[in-house]
Amino acid sequence: MVPTHRFLRGLLDYYEVELQHLTPNEVQHMAAFVALCEGFLGIDPHFDLWRYFFTVSLSKRKIGGKDVSVPMGCTSVHLRHTRSRGYLFMCLVTSNKGWHSQWFYVRDDVSATLLRYTGRLIEEALESWAWGVQFKDKKHLSDLLSALQVLKERGVKGRGLLAPIMRGGWRH
Repeated sequence: MVPTHRFLRGLLDYYEVELQHLTPNEVQHMAAFVALCEGFLGIDPHFDLWRYFFTVSLSKRKIGGKDVSVPMGCTSVHLRHTRSRGYLFMCLVTSNKGWHSQWFYVRDDVSATLLRYTGRLIEEALESWAWGVQFKDKKHLSDLLSALQVLKERGVKGRGLLAPIMRGGWRH
């Protein structure tokens, strides 16, 4: 069993989604953010910093001219347009076509650290998905945003965040 990071669990709880509602790119965004915070900023993943940069929307498939909810990959995590320049460049694949056939989920495993699989369809996006950081909380992010700018100036990119994970994890 693969343990899940408590930040991922917190995001799933906050957005009220299950793992199957995410796409591979979303999981990559989340993993890169955790790596950025822990490996480069030296902090636990910061929820307000996440909400400062990212928003979530609902993706539906067009079938017969109608928008239809889909059971897998129905959410879309993306950088807020106005803040994307402040975040590290992430080169994500433009098509994950066929990923559904490779996906699996362990059902009803009481020892699993993930939320229980329900197969629930998400019909409408929650209003909270689009919320960013409240103005009063932005001032607490200034040091982190400055540190992030220094990383960008030193050439750190999204690929650099994920490389240690792909090689087997951080070495402390």
